Formats: sequence, C-alpha cells, structure tokens
Amino acid sequence: MDSALQQDYLKSLGIVQYVPREWAVAASESSEREQIGSESRAKAPGQRVEVSAQTASPSAAEAFSAAMTAAMPASKTTQDKHVAALVSLTELSARPAGAKKVPVRPVAAVEEFAQAIEVKFSLWQISPELLVCTMVEGALADRDEMQLLRNLLNAIGCGFNSLPSLELVEWPPYPKAQGDEAEVREFLSSLLHARFNRQPVKSMLVLGEQAARWLLEPAALDHIDNGRVAFSEQTVAITLPSLKQMIEVPQLKSDAWQILQPLLPSLPINPSS
Repeated sequence: MDSALQQDYLKSLGIVQYVPREWAVAASESSEREQIGSESRAKAPGQRVEVSAQTASPSAAEAFSAAMTAAMPASKTTQDKHVAALVSLTELSARPAGAKKVPVRPVAAVEEFAQAIEVKFSLWQISPELLVCTMVEGALADRDEMQLLRNLLNAIGCGFNSLPSLELVEWPPYPKAQGDEAEVREFLSSLLHARFNRQPVKSMLVLGEQAARWLLEPAALDHIDNGRVAFSEQTVAITLPSLKQMIEVPQLKSDAWQILQPLLPSLPINPSS
C-alpha cells in the first residue's frame, strides 16, 4: 500500500502516529538534500528540475526511518578509520613542507668515525733518582737528538758515554683498545705512579710540550714555575723544550740549561764515566 494513502486512512480513522519532532526535522532535511542532489546529478545542462509535492514531503514513516538511521552512531570500523586519518594528518602538519624523514644513526655507527688515539713515549732511567721522558713523534730520536740528550745529562753531572736502555710506553697498550683523552692520560699517570711506587724518583725530565700535555695533569700545566711542577709528593716534573726544538732553535738550549741547574747538587755523578 502506498505510504501516503496509508497515512490518509490512519488519519480518517483518528489514529495519530507520533514521531519525535527532532527526528522528523532531521529526516525531512536529510531527505530533501538527498532528493535534490540526486536530481541535480541526473539533470541535463539547461534543464529545469520539477519537484512534486509528494517527493518533497516524505511520509511520517519514512521520516521516522530516516531519523532513526541518522541517529545511529557510526560503526567501530568507521571510527577507527577516522582516528587513523586524524593521526596521519597530525603527523603531516607537524613536519615542515618538503622535509624528509631522517633516520637516527646508531651510536655504534657514530663511534666508528671517532679518531683513534695513538701516542708513544721513550723513557730512560738515567739514575735511581732521574727519569727522562720524551714523546715519539713519527720516529724515534735520531743521532743528533740522542747526542744532544747526552750532552745535557753530562752537563748536570751524569757523566756517561752511552744512555741506558730505551723503554717504550704506548697507547693503545693492546690492539683495539679504545679510550678518550682523559682515559689515555689516566692510563699514563697510573703507569708512572705505579713505577715510582716501586722505585722512587726525585726528578722526572719531560722533553717537549706534547709529552707534558699527556704525562702531566691538566691542572699541573697551569702551575709550572721555571719549568718545574710537582708530579707527586716525592717527584718533581721538570719540563724542557723537545730535543728537535732545541736543535732547530739553539737559544732554547740556554733556556734548558737554566732550568736544569738546580739539579746539580742533588744528582749523583756516575762513577763509570
């Protein structure tokens, strides 16, 4: 039976079908929009659309059905799609236009580019009270540098023709050992202190700025006075220019001699000279 005709029968019988006002209004507006939109799509260019009264005014039953459909909440699947779209839009808005996502480089990949530290030092135990230290820069001391070192030591009374056996101390102490500057200094300092605990030394002669930088504490470098600074309670570090510097700039030999003079009364003379 036609819906409009059914409503007329019900009305003539005095039966009033109740429809909530908000559902009726919502259904009427929704139906009108859908009807106009569908007819507009079917309309040819320049053709006028005629809307009948029956089409424009839906029945109460149709209004009730449309209102119920409009009032039903969206399904969970639809809600999930909306949430996913919202999250995607939020991420895009937070990223500048044209920006590319840059992957974070792992820590291990960053560390492999760090420059490895390699240092080497020559040590001579001149006497029970004097240790000489110099940094090996590229190659061991050549003939001229060794002769200059002998002359300096003989000038303060050591008196020998040949130097004692050379000892080498180097970092890394074993292959693939790693450490930053602070750790390398700690290693060298611990090695020297352990050596002096076994065999106390009054004076440690440090040749060259680079050797002093690695073998002395950073705070000690600021307190060097006339080339001298305390290394420990028993040992005084005496800093001189490197052998290579003194050969290239002869005036530095005179400066070194002024620093070495206080050692004359305290160092025993080697009787085997």
